[in-house]
Order: sequence, then C-alpha cells, then structure tokens
Amino acid sequence: MSNKKIVLIATEGETDDLFYKKILNILKTKTNNCCFNVDKIDFICVKGFGKFESKLISKYKNLSKKYQKEYKNCDIYIFLCYDNDVFIGKRNPPISWKRIEKELYQNKATGVYHIVADKTIEDFILYDFDGVLKYLRLSNLNKNNYKGLDGLKKLFKKAQKAYIKGTKCEGLLNALNFNIIEVQICSQLSKLCDIIGVNCKNKL
Repeated sequence: MSNKKIVLIATEGETDDLFYKKILNILKTKTNNCCFNVDKIDFICVKGFGKFESKLISKYKNLSKKYQKEYKNCDIYIFLCYDNDVFIGKRNPPISWKRIEKELYQNKATGVYHIVADKTIEDFILYDFDGVLKYLRLSNLNKNNYKGLDGLKKLFKKAQKAYIKGTKCEGLLNALNFNIIEVQICSQLSKLCDIIGVNCKNKL
C-alpha cells in the first residue's frame, strides 16, 4: 500500500494564511476533477517572525505525530511561505532556513520547499491593483507609484483606513481576483503544483 500524501503550508501571519488558502482554491479549478492528488492539506500559521523557528518546529512536531498516528505511513511535504524583505542585504539573517530544513527532515518531513514573496506578500496582493482600488473605493491612481507594504499602506491611508500587516485582512482578500494573482506568481508555485497534481500551463 502506498503512503498517504500530506501537504503542509506554513505561513508567517494571518494575511499569508488566508492568501494561500485562496490560491489553493484557484489551483483546484485547474485539476481535471477539482480534486488535488493528496490525502490532506493542512496549515501552520506561526503569527509573526518572533521566535518563528521554535514555534514552527513545535507546531510541526505535533502535527507530524498526529499524521503518523492517523495514517501510519505518510509522506509530508512542507512549504515555507514568507516575505523576502527581512533577508535582503542582511549578513546575519534572522532565520537559518538550513537549520529549519534539517530539523524538519529529522522529524519525518519528506520534502521541504519555499514560496517566497519578493519582497512582501503585499507585492503579491498588489498584482490585482484594480481589485485593491475597488475595495478601497479609490480610482485614477497609477499602480507604478504603489509598491509592496509601503504602497498598500499609502493606498489605505488615502481611503482613510489603516492597513496592519499580519492581520487577516479578509475583506481585502475577498475583493481580489486571485486568477490574476496566481498567473503572476506561477513560478513560485511550481513545486506546489507538481506535488498536488496541478498541470499548470501558465508557468512563467
């Protein structure tokens, strides 16, 4: 009997957590029978970079034990989703991904992969600039003037709102066209698509 196949999506905060759940909804429409080629997809939301490594490993160990007990034989593929801005130009980055990978493999991970937002998840969100404007009830703005986290904050300020990074932002994300966003970040999603059985023809 073949091993059960589990995909685990690990994110920094609630924005990322909901963002990738919506991306998975889009990817599901690209499968022949609207069903992924895995037995389970689960999520870890670490909620911030503070103690990211220890919190991630602790949560993963608990889930890994649960999977091993539930399925006996299973392959666990974990995707680490994070912003790249805190690593750019840093001699001593705040997190050692090699050390995290080593610990995950030591705790029965089958594969460890990275989905990196360059530079922030807000850059991904702004790929649907028109959707953001519609949500904020703004118009006639040049998208080239609004990039990343600072750009999204400026847009929210224009609408007399406050954008707080890491919060769920459900209203904003519900207003976006994730078909547009998925095409733009297709290259980052390539390995995920391979594992869950999505034959994507839009890879950049």
